[in-house]
Amino acid sequence: ETDPYGVLCWVEEEKSSVCEMITEFYILFKDKLVINENAAKALYTGTVTDSGRFKFSSVNGDTFRTTGTLLDQGIDIEEIYSELYLKSRNELALQGALMKKIKFTKENLAYIVVPLKLQKRFNLLPEEASAQISLIEGIKDAIIWVAFIENSEKKYRVTNFIVAIKPQIIKAYSAGEKKEAIGLVDTGCKISFFMTLFFALPILLRTDYLLNLWLKDVPAYAAVFTQLVLINSLAESPAHSLDALCHANGDLRATQISRCVFYALNWPVAWFLSEHGFPAQSIFISPIILACFSLVSRVYILSSLTGYSKKIFYTSVLARMLSAGIISAGISLMLTEIFFSENNFINFIAVCLTTVLSTSAAALFIGLNAAERIKAVSSAAGIIQKIKKKFSFAGNKHGTA
Repeated sequence: ETDPYGVLCWVEEEKSSVCEMITEFYILFKDKLVINENAAKALYTGTVTDSGRFKFSSVNGDTFRTTGTLLDQGIDIEEIYSELYLKSRNELALQGALMKKIKFTKENLAYIVVPLKLQKRFNLLPEEASAQISLIEGIKDAIIWVAFIENSEKKYRVTNFIVAIKPQIIKAYSAGEKKEAIGLVDTGCKISFFMTLFFALPILLRTDYLLNLWLKDVPAYAAVFTQLVLINSLAESPAHSLDALCHANGDLRATQISRCVFYALNWPVAWFLSEHGFPAQSIFISPIILACFSLVSRVYILSSLTGYSKKIFYTSVLARMLSAGIISAGISLMLTEIFFSENNFINFIAVCLTTVLSTSAAALFIGLNAAERIKAVSSAAGIIQKIKKKFSFAGNKHGTA
């Protein structure tokens, strides 16, 4: 049974695509409706892509008979398939280079690292680099796919964890397994936050050192601006998993309006703060506050649309994330001030190791629940075992040589 998500609901789960449904609607009222070549092309393209090029099990004889009506409108299917399949030499060369970089863990996690050097070589925008997750999302037996994209600040960011978990959320929700879908959302929120924290915390603790290393003349407020941008990234990180549940539900209007409103508020708020003489850093603090309100707004909207529990989110997800984050930051700051207060490269490496250990421990024992903890430990053990085997193999090879 499909939950109602509007005043009028038209749901045919057995159909290959919405485009097929719209085409059937046109056929049913052909004497009253008109379709031109451009509309037919759009509907045909939508049917082709949503049905997996007519490969999915939802495709049947009716699908082909329906699309036949679109072909009768004179559309050029050669042109359509050319647009879908043709790739430039640059795209093919990029995919070839990336295919060599795909790695796998024992737990069927597929991941790929897209370094900045490769992005510059192929003139990739960050969004285009992130889109390369499609190379590994169809690999057999790979249950999770992750892409690590290096950005211009020389740090890696996990941009596509949600791309890996989003299909699982949508699939579980569509199959009526709401409890599983919501569990994936909760886990996704936490993992997105902790993965962001892994990369943000050492920079937060050593911002001045890194800026002085990078720039000869560090502008005023550069350090605090950098820190506030990182904190804003942490505030926004859980929202992506919540958006995935919204997409699974199908009613995007309320969440999109909410997002647009809070994003749009950044401009007038920044103008107001600037015009009334507030400190410069307040312009960067306001987006953090708005991001928090936007997150709360998403939770309330999803609660009304899907029955997502606000109480569970605040007590089992948000509280755990904040507790683990604060404890991790506190321990790292204390150890840094006591043992690694001097600014040099060795101490920076030590700070990085300290933050990794403190964040891992806090996430494992405070951030994750029992079931998530078991999975995390199992995954970590598998990765360690694989590394041991690799080093053992290298040692044996060296000894033999």
